[in-house]
Amino acid sequence: MDWTAGYASDVEYTTGFYAEQAPGYLNLVCALNGYEPPTLSGPFTYFELGFGRGLTANVLAAANPHGTFYAADFNPSHVAGARALAASAQLSNLTLLENSFEELAQGKADGLPQFDYITLHGIYTWVTAENRQHIVDFIGRYLKPGGAVYVSYNALPGWAGASPLQRLLVEYGDAFPNRSNVEMDGASRFVERLVEAKAGYVEAYPSIKPRLESLKSGDRNYLVHEYMHKHWQPLYHADVARDLARAKMEYAGSAMLPMAYPGLYLTPERQAVVATFPDSAMQETLKDYVLNNSFRKDVFVRGLRKMSPNRHTEVLSQIGVALAVPRSACTVEMKTAIGTLRGNAELYGAI
Repeated sequence: MDWTAGYASDVEYTTGFYAEQAPGYLNLVCALNGYEPPTLSGPFTYFELGFGRGLTANVLAAANPHGTFYAADFNPSHVAGARALAASAQLSNLTLLENSFEELAQGKADGLPQFDYITLHGIYTWVTAENRQHIVDFIGRYLKPGGAVYVSYNALPGWAGASPLQRLLVEYGDAFPNRSNVEMDGASRFVERLVEAKAGYVEAYPSIKPRLESLKSGDRNYLVHEYMHKHWQPLYHADVARDLARAKMEYAGSAMLPMAYPGLYLTPERQAVVATFPDSAMQETLKDYVLNNSFRKDVFVRGLRKMSPNRHTEVLSQIGVALAVPRSACTVEMKTAIGTLRGNAELYGAI
């Protein structure tokens, strides 16, 4: 029996830390959008679905000793490597499990508590529809009321032009089977031939040029996990929101922080177009049409509560800000979807 369910698992995923999965970051998303965040003032529980190489789970557990962290992946090499990292860091608050989404959804991982946070990065649109249902079932079973979920995924309509490229890469791999990274090498060279032949598809979609360039020089393991999956399927935000609604989830905001301020990226004309639909899921989807988004980082909450103005001010006043780069590297210019904005240098200098 094939335990991979069409997911390319013969080469390991690349190692990366994804700050958007941090509990404090998710609370900031909720707060910026005016919603009550989960509490971080005391002990909390956290689960990452599909942790890959496990760097994010390890770093978050080390940085939050008052949190109890769990993470699961179905790839045994990923689990072994992540456990070795946790052991070297002497982390006592991180439990790493080797389980499928189905096993987790059915409660086959013994002793799991209810969670304040459940996160998954780069999973939802790379797995089967059945596994997406298992993910929703797991959230419905284990997330606390008031708890937050982070899910990032390939989105439509931004992927519409490049979807045929992904299909071609997978078909090439099926026709010339080998290790996935070797398949990717061959498929990439074949695509180059397609470009040289000035194929009508390539000529008709100039927007795919950056993806074609990445096939030439990109990390092969990353490209395998980006493209070479049988059940890869970008989704509209409305579809994801309706999936998660079955677990009583409501959309709180984007983990891309500027998205909390529509005036930064939507002109008044575009805001009027977005407001055409009364349904918030379709309003958010319309933003993707306006911006041609191909990737989303969404935060959902089970039991979404709008904060009063006083409470909103109180929560925001508790948030600290620190430079993540040297001051000499700071700039007051902000690149947004509607152009580059220049902030007040005197104001930002003080901050």
